[in-house]
Amino acid sequence: MGYTLATTASVLFKAGRNVQTSGGSLMTSAAMMVMALSGAEAFVNTASGYDWTSNYATLGKDTKAVVRDAVSCIAAIDFINFDQSGYTSPQEATTMMNVLWGKYQDDMDLLKDSNARTFIGADG
Repeated sequence: MGYTLATTASVLFKAGRNVQTSGGSLMTSAAMMVMALSGAEAFVNTASGYDWTSNYATLGKDTKAVVRDAVSCIAAIDFINFDQSGYTSPQEATTMMNVLWGKYQDDMDLLKDSNARTFIGADG
């Protein structure tokens, strides 16, 4: 199983410069990367009640950007949570995860909103 809705680069950007990228971290294992990103896609699809992955080709660029943001936020939270040793403090890691969760919630509000779903073509 691969991933469609987000890129490794989008996740690394959100996880920040202190995310661990060596020594057994999540980022050094392609299998773990796929697992995290595909899991994040499944989470967003299920939480929104729409299969963005299967319908990706039909989405407009703005819709793709919102979905990518939601997926990459969830995956970045997983990456930060996996190994917080690179961050300056546990509070830094926690703050980053809280900010990402807030962004994810905002994205999901858009993806679940009936007017927004009609606008992006997800309801018909």
